[in-house]
Amino acid sequence: MQREREAAPQKEDIRARAEELARGRVWWRACRSVLADYRCRLVGNYPKHPKVEEVGSLAEADRFLRDGDWSQSFPAHTAHLQDVGSLAADLAAAHTVQYGHLQDGTWTHHFSGKEVFRHVRGYLFNQNYASPEEMDGDLAKSVAEWQVQNSAVPLELVELKRVLRQRVGL
Repeated sequence: MQREREAAPQKEDIRARAEELARGRVWWRACRSVLADYRCRLVGNYPKHPKVEEVGSLAEADRFLRDGDWSQSFPAHTAHLQDVGSLAADLAAAHTVQYGHLQDGTWTHHFSGKEVFRHVRGYLFNQNYASPEEMDGDLAKSVAEWQVQNSAVPLELVELKRVLRQRVGL
């Protein structure tokens, strides 16, 4: 006897599932946000390699490294990062921002799609027939088929296809 296929999840169900997953990742997003901010503070204005003409002696090398914006701001940034109160405040502020994205519906622009939608993929296929990588590929193919059928292929992909075909002589 052939098993009846379940009805495909509706758009509202998929969105609700994705949002539910995102709600469980607000602190994770806040942590990532703080990490990105700290990385920017520490290396955002990190000096580029000097030109050969700029450093010809120990004194010039020392001056290049010591007098730059990065060197001057580094002590203040590291003091902030090492302060336990600052970390807690930064995490709380980042959480407020990330939670706000959920509240105003902009979370889909700010949350990592890979981390949320990989789990939604399992809900869409509702099967354990293959490896996660194969299911990701199947989902990508399904999206691509829909885009082609609905004349909704992103222009970037159309251009990429044209360039690749041109490079291989097709």
